[in-house]
Amino acid sequence: MIRAVSNITFSIKYSKIAVYVLSIAFCIGPLISLLQSFSLNRIIYELSIGQATNALFCLLLIVTIPLTTNTLSIKANLFIPIICFIYWISITIFYSISSTDTIVYCFRVFYLLMIYLTTRILSYLNLIDEAWFFRIGKILLAIIIISQIYVYYSGGARTNLLDPRIAIAGTTFQTSRWGAYLVSIFPIFFLKKKLDGVDYFFIFLALISSIFTFRRSATISLLFVMAFYALQRNNLKIIKSKIKTIFIFIIIFIGAYYITVKTPFADGFLLKLSDLNLGSGGTGSGRAIFWRITLYHLNEMSVIRLLIGDGVGALAKEMITNYGGAIGAHNDWLDILISFGFIGLTFFSWIFLQICLIAFSLYQKKDMFSFASLAISISFLVISITTGGILEPTFACLFGVLGFCAGKELQYSDKC
Repeated sequence: MIRAVSNITFSIKYSKIAVYVLSIAFCIGPLISLLQSFSLNRIIYELSIGQATNALFCLLLIVTIPLTTNTLSIKANLFIPIICFIYWISITIFYSISSTDTIVYCFRVFYLLMIYLTTRILSYLNLIDEAWFFRIGKILLAIIIISQIYVYYSGGARTNLLDPRIAIAGTTFQTSRWGAYLVSIFPIFFLKKKLDGVDYFFIFLALISSIFTFRRSATISLLFVMAFYALQRNNLKIIKSKIKTIFIFIIIFIGAYYITVKTPFADGFLLKLSDLNLGSGGTGSGRAIFWRITLYHLNEMSVIRLLIGDGVGALAKEMITNYGGAIGAHNDWLDILISFGFIGLTFFSWIFLQICLIAFSLYQKKDMFSFASLAISISFLVISITTGGILEPTFACLFGVLGFCAGKELQYSDKC
């Protein structure tokens, strides 16, 4: 008995260290991107600081995960499907065009698994709560907005639109990162059963910031989450709460509409939106072309290749031949199908199914965190279809919030 108590104390001690490690891990990516705004992107990318820091925090999280909560890790909803996915990816290294990229891909997915497991355990042990996540969300959103403001006034944003001072993403390099960070932190602001004025304010800021990134997929994802939240609130019996929620979201939409259409910013943003009209010659920033090339490649694959995939790098090679540049399909389901075949796609679908099951379980229990987990399911689906990269480290916070919700779900299961 004494030994058991000692082990629990030991675990909680190391878990508290994991809280600090996790806080820095969530913030380090956006901070590196912020440094890019100050024209340091060449140095950062040549030294691969982003990859190095992810590796460091991944190692620290492994060390600080409580030793007496190994069963919590093994029984975690996402543990088996993600491990199976990583295992299958590692097998494809033997026939992949780029073994290095395959190893990096495995590491990225493993990093997200570690984030998920750590937050799940800390949530289960009540060492982190929604207030802690809310502080993380405010810090990350502040970093993004500061970067956007700086680049707007310094004129350093990389853009092909009308005004070079309009900050596509507030950075001079890798503009898609800010959109990913915004999608990743957005569910944090729904970690309450009843939102207050502060929550709505940060939701509004996140939506406006996403519009200024010119990342249409990110903005669409955020709008879907807000729409589903409004529909969910409409299921409530309290008429006053219904009216209040709808009214607040109408104000948010009007504000977003004004910034989008009634300012000089509108020309560039509407130009991006017009590219979604495939009937008028639009390509969705090349997506129509990428998907057509990808589907043609799939049609040429044999049954065996469709089953096991062509490995990492196969699609990039196809794109170089038919498009002139090494780029993905901008759709995770197509990317994974070509690279890892139907076996890999099955594991990826399993991961998505487990995410949905967490949300459904919390919804059945009428838990206050049910909508945050539903928001993650929505974001996962929208991003994986419209732009891809949902298993990139930039979505670490998304998996962190999911782990937090899963930890609470485990608590309720233990009480039953």
